[in-house]
Amino acid sequence: MFDEEMNKQEIEETQETQEIQETQETQETQETQETQETQEPEPRKLKGRRYRKIKKPEDREKNARNFRLALVFACVIIATSLVTSAVSYQLFSYYSEKGDSLSESSSEPLFNEGSSNSSSTITSDISTDEGDVLSIAQVNIKVGPSVVYIGTTYKVQNVFGRNETAGGSGSGVILNREGYIVTNHHVINGAESITVKLNTGDNYEAKLIGSDAQADLAVLKIEADDLKPAELGDSSKLLVGDLAVAIGNPLGTLEGTLTAGVISALNRTITIDGTDMTLIQTDAALNPGNSGGALANDKGQVIGIVNAKTSSVDVEGLGYAIPINEAKLVVDDLVNKGYVSGRLLIGISTKDITEELADYYELPVGVYIVQVTPGSPAAKAGLMEGDVIIGIDGEDIKTSDEILDVRDSHIAGDSIKILFMRDGQERAVTLVFEEYVPG
Repeated sequence: MFDEEMNKQEIEETQETQEIQETQETQETQETQETQETQEPEPRKLKGRRYRKIKKPEDREKNARNFRLALVFACVIIATSLVTSAVSYQLFSYYSEKGDSLSESSSEPLFNEGSSNSSSTITSDISTDEGDVLSIAQVNIKVGPSVVYIGTTYKVQNVFGRNETAGGSGSGVILNREGYIVTNHHVINGAESITVKLNTGDNYEAKLIGSDAQADLAVLKIEADDLKPAELGDSSKLLVGDLAVAIGNPLGTLEGTLTAGVISALNRTITIDGTDMTLIQTDAALNPGNSGGALANDKGQVIGIVNAKTSSVDVEGLGYAIPINEAKLVVDDLVNKGYVSGRLLIGISTKDITEELADYYELPVGVYIVQVTPGSPAAKAGLMEGDVIIGIDGEDIKTSDEILDVRDSHIAGDSIKILFMRDGQERAVTLVFEEYVPG
């Protein structure tokens, strides 16, 4: 009996123990399930296979937005490239057509110019930066090859009345590669033959293209290759005190001589062979043979054509040059027309009647007409030899220079009223100016 009770008791304890263990296992199972629900399950890793992590919805939306932005940016870059290419092509086409039209319509420029505001029709194929200041030696290297020696021959009569050949010399400046050369009128005036010698020592026979005594300029032409034209500057920009370098052939034997000084004065009016000229004054040493040579600035640009020197035992350092801006206009006309345009013709040769001559010859003070050119404006107006001009347009006239001043203030087609004396009677005529065209 007692044993049965003990067995019954052990069975009950064993059942309670099992119930407690089952309860604990149930609780642990529930906790494990809850933990697994809250944690993201890790992908199973199988040997030999790779699995990509599944992205969250918000990550996929962010990637899509970035892709759209990248696509828009790429489209903008492509569109910009297309527009830039189109504009570049249009500009290239425009300037190509412009360059072609210029090259077709233009020939070799008459002059090589640097910076210039001249109204001349010439163009430039050499340019100099405004800041490029050269030493005197560098100026000589640049300008020297453009200055030439000019030799001339003349027929003269000796004391026995026989013809002999005499020679003269001067300088010149190469204008372009076609062989045009500028020099002074007085260097070649009356010459039977003209020879040009380059600084290389080569000699060429020169042809006279045109010459103008009033401007004291002449244009020659030679047939030669590999010429080195001078670069022309702007004489209107000169200042007193600027460097002045003269290159020429003094005395006809000292070829390629350089002298240096400064610009001593501008717009200096002097009279040469009865003609008033407005020139550049320099103290650079000049001598016979320098005429027609170059006066250059510190950029190696020719700013004047040497043409005169004051000669006196008491005077030194007074040399003159024709401003290049004026020379270009004259040379342009000589090459293209054969004469200098814009000058007016009256057609009379005159002599001033001073008060002393008036008292002696019983003539009025004024300008006596020595000769009238047939077919000239003066002849058409009715003026004759022996007439004495005493007034123009209501102003008294006493000298020939006053008549020239009136002429120079008009243009072709203008008219003036001339008051004159003939046979003791005062008369008046109207004269219409015409452009002077040589023979």
